[in-house]
Amino acid sequence: MKGKAMPKIYTLVAVAIWAIATFTGGVVKPAVAAPTNQTIPPLTAVSLPNIEVEIGEEFGVCLQTTDLMGKEVLSFQGDIQYPTNLEIVSYRLGSVPPSQNFWLFANPQPRSLPFVAYGVNFLEGTGSLICLQFRAVREGEGNLTLVDFMYNEWPQSSVAIQNGTVLVEPWRLFLPLIGAGGVQPPDGD
Repeated sequence: MKGKAMPKIYTLVAVAIWAIATFTGGVVKPAVAAPTNQTIPPLTAVSLPNIEVEIGEEFGVCLQTTDLMGKEVLSFQGDIQYPTNLEIVSYRLGSVPPSQNFWLFANPQPRSLPFVAYGVNFLEGTGSLICLQFRAVREGEGNLTLVDFMYNEWPQSSVAIQNGTVLVEPWRLFLPLIGAGGVQPPDGD
């Protein structure tokens, strides 16, 4: 029995070596840990905007990325958290993911949009990853916060994150002034 099991082991080893050579371009790179006293700078950055809107207004917010060319990114995931004075209307992939063979899955919740997006082609360029459409329902200020974001399976520390804010202001109603000289437009017009 032992004599017959050996060829199977050699076959498994050969298949493993072939797979490593095929999927790594023939080069096996050893893992190198960063020195503990040195931090590795982020490979990319993502950001959410600071925006001002009026109650009742629908507006878009996109998660922006720096250039992904050559980074071999096939997927991204995270959770965009937003304040209670906003309602999510819709969401979609942004301009960076290819329009074909790239998928977005999200699970809208109150104050949160957890999402996962992946595809078969690498992401390239600079622009938006995911865009959300909101409706401002109440006056107030709050944060747009990106939580647990990562590309592929990279460590979260490899992506610099800049969060944003939303200020929802009351409606602005401009009434003409009526004085001794008749109707006058508001100042500044």
